[in-house]
Amino acid sequence: YAISAYCPHAAADLNNGEIYKGRVDCPEHGWRFDLKTGRTLFPPDEACRLKRYEVKEEDGMVFVRVL
Repeated sequence: YAISAYCPHAAADLNNGEIYKGRVDCPEHGWRFDLKTGRTLFPPDEACRLKRYEVKEEDGMVFVRVL
């Protein structure tokens, strides 16, 4: 899977966030997202999800579907 580089809560750059035990923490406000599902882990918010993208590997190349 691949995820958006931006937090859906406040558009903070997640490239500066911390990845830990299958989650990414937003560096700006501390929101936490599950990397596999995109669900918001903290604070709980079912309406706010991290964008995820389909990924496949073929002949040593990685393809990400962004449409």
